[in-house]
Amino acid sequence: MITTAHTLVLPPALGAGPTAPPISARLVVGNPCPGCQRRPRLSGVHGTVLHLLSTGWDPVEVDRAYSWWWGATSVYVRVAARCLHTESTAHAVDIAVRAGLLIPLARQAGDRLPVTAAMQATGQLIAHGHSRAEIAEIRGVGPRAVSTAVRRLRESLDAGSDAEIVLALHALALLDARHPCPCRPQADIAAETAPHRGSTAPSIQEAA
Repeated sequence: MITTAHTLVLPPALGAGPTAPPISARLVVGNPCPGCQRRPRLSGVHGTVLHLLSTGWDPVEVDRAYSWWWGATSVYVRVAARCLHTESTAHAVDIAVRAGLLIPLARQAGDRLPVTAAMQATGQLIAHGHSRAEIAEIRGVGPRAVSTAVRRLRESLDAGSDAEIVLALHALALLDARHPCPCRPQADIAAETAPHRGSTAPSIQEAA
């Protein structure tokens, strides 16, 4: 998570950076979804805002960096999510990465805490846009267990938000490769990704 002064770095998929606020509205078309073959689309400004919020920027910082009116970044990220047929910023990041609209930089494990199977399952459900209550129901655990998994994910990945968690998990190749097509019912996706109740799967490091 970036907490100091930032240097604006745009994702490679977006090409040239902004010439002046607002950022270029050039439309970027992503890879087709395996499920419906629809190609996700984002304009330069929406893709850039999504990228910045998933790499540690605060919405207020982005507003100031581009001299936008207060709250502009929050509006842009909501529009970006809707362009990707979701209401969740974390889900939008997940779809954008899988479609090639966002390129996560490879991260090395280093001294980070291990990502357990429970943490990975929670992260995957966050990436699919589920709420904390939905995650608890799908995993068959209580709300406290979900909160603990999210807290440990943030500590392990040095992430300050759900969007950062999703991008970091993609950078570490810890998310399932299946594309959560927005055309598919969430119930079907949840059924595929839900772990067996009572399972004691090993951590990612133990399984490697």
